[in-house]
Amino acid sequence: MLHHVDGSSLLSAAPITKDGKTEPNLALTTWHAADQRAVIRLQASLTEEAFSEIVGLGTVRQIGFALEAAYSNSSVERVQNLRYQLRLLSKGSTPVSEFGRKFKSICDLLTAIGQSVDEPDRIHWFLCGLGATFETFSTAIRASRSPLNF
Repeated sequence: MLHHVDGSSLLSAAPITKDGKTEPNLALTTWHAADQRAVIRLQASLTEEAFSEIVGLGTVRQIGFALEAAYSNSSVERVQNLRYQLRLLSKGSTPVSEFGRKFKSICDLLTAIGQSVDEPDRIHWFLCGLGATFETFSTAIRASRSPLNF
């Protein structure tokens, strides 16, 4: 699928002329079918947020450019904004699983732009975001002597 994203497999749409006859480019048809299968796989694997960035795009290459533009911005402002979101994220009334997905999504965005969150900080901010309802759990995790992996 990578060759569809990086453009190394792009084919000409020009028809092929053989023995004075013009025929459609069958290699292009095969390439397009493979590209569409890749588009479907990508679409199925994206979060709703990421999917909103690619609505209406028809090729894997277009999707790749759109996702890169949306998520690879590593400006100081973007890094600070994501870290701020991470610190303010709160479980509130949402299920823990949804809170965990949001938390992981922000951490993944930071990692994608080369600003990964240290493991102790990740655990600290996650536990803080759980709130008072999980205070006993948070205290037990913080009191643990063995290092935890998020």
